[in-house]
Amino acid sequence: MYNKYEEESVGEGSRCFNSSKRPVCFQTSCSSELNALLVKLPDKSVKCDYDGQRIDVTLDGESAYFECPRLATICPE
Repeated sequence: MYNKYEEESVGEGSRCFNSSKRPVCFQTSCSSELNALLVKLPDKSVKCDYDGQRIDVTLDGESAYFECPRLATICPE
């Protein structure tokens, strides 16, 4: 097991993403109204609008990013 970043959320409803550091996990939900994957970060929610989109985050005080997955796989509706 690895040490969890303070900003991570692991458990039911969370998904892990490739990032510039190592895989990182956040709570997610699909929005059919926005046609996007919503990712809940500690201080805000962001949306993945397209496959491979890079979202900037801070992990343990350091700048990083995570990559949005293929939306059709995660949110098939």
